[in-house]
Amino acid sequence: MLSKRFVLPFLLLFNTLLADDQKLSLFITANTNLFLTSNKNYKVFYPLNIDSQNSKVGVGGFGFGAFVFKPVYKFINIKGFVELNKQRFKEAPIVLRDYSNSSQGVLNVLTSNYNFNLGVLGHFSFTKKFSFGVGVGGNALLLSRSKYNDFNSSTNTDGNLVIRNRNLKTFVPTIPLELQYTGKKMSYSIRFEKSLSNYYKNDLKEASTFKYSSLYFLVGYRIK
Repeated sequence: MLSKRFVLPFLLLFNTLLADDQKLSLFITANTNLFLTSNKNYKVFYPLNIDSQNSKVGVGGFGFGAFVFKPVYKFINIKGFVELNKQRFKEAPIVLRDYSNSSQGVLNVLTSNYNFNLGVLGHFSFTKKFSFGVGVGGNALLLSRSKYNDFNSSTNTDGNLVIRNRNLKTFVPTIPLELQYTGKKMSYSIRFEKSLSNYYKNDLKEASTFKYSSLYFLVGYRIK
């Protein structure tokens, strides 16, 4: 119900943006992103994470999308965007103990969320090519999986266990803030998004209040 109340206004705004395509600029984008939270049990997974002990490189969050940019009055522009994004973050290692409280190993947890993101912003130009935007947005969760690996124990071999998370909300409204450079062919932007509702649902909703932020670094190429 919440998702319908937010998605319908977005569709109406996008329809308004596309109404006069003579003034419309269309860009395709690629991004890398960071999942941020003040919760100490969650840690940032950077775009490239190097594990020196195992000589492995882990790829962090990334995504692809498109946006439209339309001037409406002098220094005021309207921007609408849609994206498919993957976000990754680490959770605190889980120490496994037996009945005598002796450590039996450690589980390292890496979570990946696959989101459909959309938003509409008002952009205010303070130079010919630089603008600052603020608006409303939302993250629709398509899939969330947690990978439990590097099980360290003298009696067990290493292995991986992948579990699908079903305790997360399917739609979270956000407030996006953005700084953008718009050139003739390329655009570069940094966008910060703050969630407005609890990340969890069902039983975990009552047990924990979890809000998060996301930081996106985007490059766009103009196709219209």
